[in-house]
Amino acid sequence: MVKSGDKVPISYLKDEEDPIIMSRSEYPSWVWNLPSSTSPTLTDLVRKEGVGDFNDLTLWEQRRYLQLAQRKNIKEQVREGWRRSDSSISTTGTTD
Repeated sequence: MVKSGDKVPISYLKDEEDPIIMSRSEYPSWVWNLPSSTSPTLTDLVRKEGVGDFNDLTLWEQRRYLQLAQRKNIKEQVREGWRRSDSSISTTGTTD
């Protein structure tokens, strides 16, 4: 576990010192209100949308929802295309 005063070896500049972890009280309050690094999944957003209206989502959540929904639709269309093309392939081994 990282403790206050520990150095974190993340400096990528050659002549720079590694940053030192400060105590929690030394950071500004806004740091603790930053969003988490994990993005919500489509299932999370659908569940959240089901509770209210799509417009109740934040703009970022709406954008994420639309991106993930579009990605899901594209994947389904590709799978359907593969199924259609696979069914037209002859399995008899003869060529025309």
